[in-house]
Amino acid sequence: MLNKIKFAVAGSIAAAAMVSGAAHAATETVGADAEIIEAVTLGTPTDIDFGTIAADATGGTVSIAASSGATASCATLTCVGSSNPGDIVVTSASGQTVAVTMPTGAVTLTSAGGDTMSMTPSVSQTSFTSTGSDTLYFGGSLTVAANQAAGAYSGSFNVDVDYQ
Repeated sequence: MLNKIKFAVAGSIAAAAMVSGAAHAATETVGADAEIIEAVTLGTPTDIDFGTIAADATGGTVSIAASSGATASCATLTCVGSSNPGDIVVTSASGQTVAVTMPTGAVTLTSAGGDTMSMTPSVSQTSFTSTGSDTLYFGGSLTVAANQAAGAYSGSFNVDVDYQ
């Protein structure tokens, strides 16, 4: 029995020696970096101006391209006076890609009397590489109903501009 105890103690010592040996560990330093760029800012927007439109018995569509200096295309309607696309100046970090998001459906324009018209907006570009100060242009298509009620109509829509 003494031999069994000696053998058990010797086995325990050998097992402990294997467990207590130092593991081979490695250490490495990992760095962390960050670059801060200016936030995208927007200037005061210029509204889209479809101009003055004479309603008639058939109605129609008035369009303005989303580009600098564009004027209204009145198709079968009569347009008088001036019209202009809207615009807004975007200030952002030069060389960065900027994305523009806006409504994909119609926007309602309403008169003081509660009459409405639908306008589908468009933008000159939905993504661009910033030069530091860039101008976005807004246009759209305005649907004028047959015998549209006279009045001044207005509406608005949100435009989101952010880094991509």
